[in-house]
Amino acid sequence: MEQKHHEPIVYQVYEEMKKHVGKKNAISAEALAAIFGISERKLRDVIKTIRRSTELEKVIGSYNGGYFICTAEEVERANNRLMSQGLSLLKTAHSNERKAGLNGQMKIKLGKFYKDTFESLGE
Repeated sequence: MEQKHHEPIVYQVYEEMKKHVGKKNAISAEALAAIFGISERKLRDVIKTIRRSTELEKVIGSYNGGYFICTAEEVERANNRLMSQGLSLLKTAHSNERKAGLNGQMKIKLGKFYKDTFESLGE
């Protein structure tokens, strides 16, 4: 007997996704969540589980129009999109760290004497 590693909803969504092969057959997050009576937030968690699972082999792509199982031609585009999103988040996190590290430091303007405190965090 095959051992299952995920909660039942993961397998149910995975089976539904198999009906949506190729970007042209994508299903919206709203429609997919409605089929299973779950929130779109829960659906995103389920999709994340499917994407990361070594047990569930299909590659899930997404775009603004919804989710789909990638064809061979679509895998690279799907991965590039995910990498771009990841890099963007890393850049934002780096900027936040840099700004937070400046909190409380003084800014000096050359010429007429001027000083101000850099406040990056809300109090």
